[in-house]
Amino acid sequence: MLLSELVKVIKPLPIDGRQDLEILNIANNSKNVKRDCLFFCISGYKRDGHLYVNDAVKRGAVAVVSEKRLNIPIVQLIVENSRLAQAIGIQHFYNYPTSKFKLVGITGTNGKTTVAFLTEAILQMAGYLTGLIGTVNYKIGEKVWPAGLTTPDTIELGKMFQQLVEKKVQATVMEVSSHALELHRVTGCDFDVTVFTNLTRDHFDFHGTMENYLQCKSKLFANQRRWRKDPYKDCYAVVNLDDPHGRYISQIAQAPNILTYGINANADVRVVGYELRLNESLIKIKLNNRNYTFFCLYPDCITYIMQ
Repeated sequence: MLLSELVKVIKPLPIDGRQDLEILNIANNSKNVKRDCLFFCISGYKRDGHLYVNDAVKRGAVAVVSEKRLNIPIVQLIVENSRLAQAIGIQHFYNYPTSKFKLVGITGTNGKTTVAFLTEAILQMAGYLTGLIGTVNYKIGEKVWPAGLTTPDTIELGKMFQQLVEKKVQATVMEVSSHALELHRVTGCDFDVTVFTNLTRDHFDFHGTMENYLQCKSKLFANQRRWRKDPYKDCYAVVNLDDPHGRYISQIAQAPNILTYGINANADVRVVGYELRLNESLIKIKLNNRNYTFFCLYPDCITYIMQ
């Protein structure tokens, strides 16, 4: 891909240097730089990528995205936020892979992993070739390996999305952490379904306050329509109305279709009874004035949408 193509979406400040360069790789760690690479200088909490730019140049970087002007002999794209530019750039570099399969994003303090595993299992039973990205492991078709971060780094995530496309995966379920939302790891992802499980006091070392934590989580829903490759393609938000923050999430969600669930009498999918057994639980719900029996509320709401 030519650098000029990435410039169109990254939209940097005035560029120093030529744009007709061929970009074969993207990296944000100088150790991963290869020939004809675009290097993103990321200001981290422990290390500043701007300090490693000379190493990146020695290893083969032909252009750099940075938040300040650097004294280097290659092309510089100067942006206000390198993380945001990286997220948008990686989606374009891989030709918007998340628009080529159904993508479910699950966020919330508790329950993400359980909901992700159950949803992926039900989709498999429905005949989908699936992918899974979460706290316990990552999965692409039949390949499974231990997870590092709940939501991987932007560049690693872009590569995984491309592999999902290559393996012809039809649906991917992904846990979306608050760190991933704040650090733009999933910015630009084309979510067909977003899910809010709940919000309790957690990660205050990172977010500082409950309000900041809520606003961070809400980004998944407030920006869902913004990043759709096809703005006319349907998408959904599934929201737990029993959680005190569920009403707010449902109000700011930009998806044209919002499905609320819970015991709350105002929920679209309302629990009207349940039965706990030794080996299973049965949940009786009301939807569109009809009664149904589900085994698990969260994933069954998601798969009901995707059927």
